[in-house]
Amino acid sequence: ALDVHWNGFMQKVLDDVGPLAGQTLKSSFIDSYEVGNQDWTANFRQEFIKRRGYDPLKYLATYTGCTVQSPQVTARFLWDMRRTIADLFADNYYGHFAELCREHGLASDVEPYTGPYESLQCGQPEDTVMGEFWTGSQGDPSVKLASSVAHIYGKTLVGAESFTAGEDNAHWQWDPYAQKVLGDQMFCWGVNRYYFHRYA
Repeated sequence: ALDVHWNGFMQKVLDDVGPLAGQTLKSSFIDSYEVGNQDWTANFRQEFIKRRGYDPLKYLATYTGCTVQSPQVTARFLWDMRRTIADLFADNYYGHFAELCREHGLASDVEPYTGPYESLQCGQPEDTVMGEFWTGSQGDPSVKLASSVAHIYGKTLVGAESFTAGEDNAHWQWDPYAQKVLGDQMFCWGVNRYYFHRYA
């Protein structure tokens, strides 16, 4: 799916910019995950067997709220399902995205949170791990998550989609000084690169 999206969108941009890829166009970006849970793909059963060592088919009744064998067995299976989904996101989405970016001379920037995966694992291969914060807020936990990922993996950049505004805070109602306290707080939480949201 990522290859289809890359070829249908990013590759067209890269074809247009030609030798400016990696020069003027420096990175590609995955925003926060806002799609909902994922629980099955065409190859999921085979991937589950390969990664967990058993067939998930006889445990699928757990998806309807049923207990299979015992509460303990059911809980272990559901853990294995979530772990497999997380590993597949890390390998096939975030990891593959970082590979595609590097193949084309780009850095990879991501906001790896709020999805059905493990955020620390998904942020590991990226060049810049990011959070976000909104104008009129007290900050967002995603910023501390991003700075934690960067710290754990020895990354020097912590980005944030910065000063994003909803309808009640948009339309140029805030001057820069009115947002300074929030900006300073985000520096204290670990951000050292602001990405100004274009709708701010």
